[in-house]
Amino acid sequence: MRRCGRGRCDGGCRAAREAVGRPYRHRKPTHIARSHARGRHAYRRGRSFNHSSALLALSVLTDSAMEHYRGSFANPAMFAPLVSATLSFAAGLHGGADRRPETHTVRHAIYLTAAMAGVAGMAFHFYNITKRSGGWSWNNLFHAVPVGAPIALLLSGALGAVAEQLRNELAHDPQLLGMPAGKVLALLVVAGSRAPSARQR
Repeated sequence: MRRCGRGRCDGGCRAAREAVGRPYRHRKPTHIARSHARGRHAYRRGRSFNHSSALLALSVLTDSAMEHYRGSFANPAMFAPLVSATLSFAAGLHGGADRRPETHTVRHAIYLTAAMAGVAGMAFHFYNITKRSGGWSWNNLFHAVPVGAPIALLLSGALGAVAEQLRNELAHDPQLLGMPAGKVLALLVVAGSRAPSARQR
């Protein structure tokens, strides 16, 4: 077998060394590759939740604008869902186009505010029903203010907050409230799907 001398190398010997060394020189450790794959997957999920939040916010904005216009905005609080839904919609569009893998502080604050506005809206609608003649009755549930309408704003804020949370959890499986994010979101969607039935008039 021909040996390589100092300063010169047989072509076949050099090619053999490169062929043997190439797969190991450029290969990343398996755990790093898997971590990066999970990170990219969570990041894409985050952007999809931003889009979902924007869609819900647009529906809340349209519905609230029409219904509260019919009520002549008798209570100044009727402007709150319009403002919150508009900001949540803008945050959703911005987040869907944002490719940075970290939480945006302003977007996160907007989403949390929208969720709180949804909770406040539910409380206000419950109060509106209880003060009507007959109190809790089927007639008031179907013909008074819709109890389930503010839930859509709550869901918009919740999905947006989840989107921002996923951006911060690129290196491990995302967790929400100490549970896997998928299970929490499934429970959230099931609860939100009850809103349309509660909203029928």
